Amino acid sequence: MLTNNVLVILEVLELKKSPDLRFVTIGNSDNSTSEFEFGSQAIATFRAAKNYSAGTTFTVRKVIKFDDIDSYVMFLKNQLSEYLDSLKNPQ
Repeated sequence: MLTNNVLVILEVLELKKSPDLRFVTIGNSDNSTSEFEFGSQAIATFRAAKNYSAGTTFTVRKVIKFDDIDSYVMFLKNQLSEYLDSLKNPQ
């Protein structure tokens, strides 16, 4: 049973395009899997989903592991709340 979640933040850089951040959630049952493995899995997912050009680079920016769904949901809610607040109060 998948009881943990991992959020992988990828930067995708295609030739002649601006960098793009992508967020991949991976459900798993064992958080002892290395960040490298989770990052590799996330990159493989994106490569399989779209035919990227040969010069496209993928960089894992961050891997965040969550022990349960509640902490994962709370993290996402907080991130969304902070983003929405920033729209109301631009610096």
